[in-house]
Amino acid sequence: QLDFLPADFSIDPSRDLIVCSEALHADPNGLDVRIHLRSLSSGGMMVHDQVKKVILEVSDETWPDDDDGPGVTLAGDFVAYFSQGTLCIWRWTTGSLLIVGHWLRAHSCSLCSSQHVSSAGI
Repeated sequence: QLDFLPADFSIDPSRDLIVCSEALHADPNGLDVRIHLRSLSSGGMMVHDQVKKVILEVSDETWPDDDDGPGVTLAGDFVAYFSQGTLCIWRWTTGSLLIVGHWLRAHSCSLCSSQHVSSAGI
């Protein structure tokens, strides 16, 4: 049993990685989110042994009241957080934040490769 309630998750079995987003606090100023980097072989109970930063954090100030929840996706060494208004991409092994972007009403996001991001909006 996890020690938090996941809002979304993504897995990469080849890297023994499960990434989960945890929505902490939503208010008129946005949403605070933690991205947990765990080992798949431990059932998500233990931190992945290749990470330098155990939890990645984002304050999503574009969080809309009607959003379905924050999402996470993986590709290679990259993990992305997305909502309808925000995209953040980190190198999950180092915890380095590489990209912070804002957009209007995106409904999904996918890291297609280490160089390509795809999003769908209305």
